[in-house]
Amino acid sequence: MRLSLATFLLAPLFGAGFEDAAAAPSAILIAVRSRDHMSRSSVDKFDQAVDGVEAYLEKQHIALLRDPLRGQVRIEGEANRETITRIAKDAGASQVLELVVNRPMSSWMELTLRCTKTSGELLWEVRSAASNQLTSKDHVRKALENLAKKLDTKLNGACLVTETKQ
Repeated sequence: MRLSLATFLLAPLFGAGFEDAAAAPSAILIAVRSRDHMSRSSVDKFDQAVDGVEAYLEKQHIALLRDPLRGQVRIEGEANRETITRIAKDAGASQVLELVVNRPMSSWMELTLRCTKTSGELLWEVRSAASNQLTSKDHVRKALENLAKKLDTKLNGACLVTETKQ
C-alpha cells in the first residue's frame, strides 16, 4: 500500500483511515455548560450528556480533531465566539461542533448542537430536550436519543464527516 506524504504526516494526529488531507477531520467538538445548567443541575449530568454525544460521534465514525493541549474541550458557563474560534483554530479546525448543555425551566435537559465555520457562519443547528417527564429519571438518555435521531440526517455533511476504514 502506498501512503501519500499527507497521510504519513497526518496519521499520528488523526489515526489511520485518511487517504489525503482533504479527507482528514476539520471539525472539533467544544462542549459548553450553560449558566442555567450550572445553577439547576449537576456537573455529572453535563459530563453524561457530553460523553453520550462523543459516544454517538465515535459510533458513527465521525472524524474530529482534538485540542492539542486540552484533548476534550469542556467549558463551564457561557463561552464567547472569540474564545471558541481561538480554541478551534489552535487545534487546526475549520469547523466547530458546539454542544450547549442547558437546564431551562421548561425541561430537565436541553441539548443544542451547532455546526459553524470558524468564521462564525452557522451551517446547521439541532436541538433536543427531555421535557415531557414528571421526574428527572433518564432525562440525559432521552435527550441524547432525541438528538441522535436528528443527527442521523446530518451524517456525512458539514462537521459530521465519517472516517473511511481501510
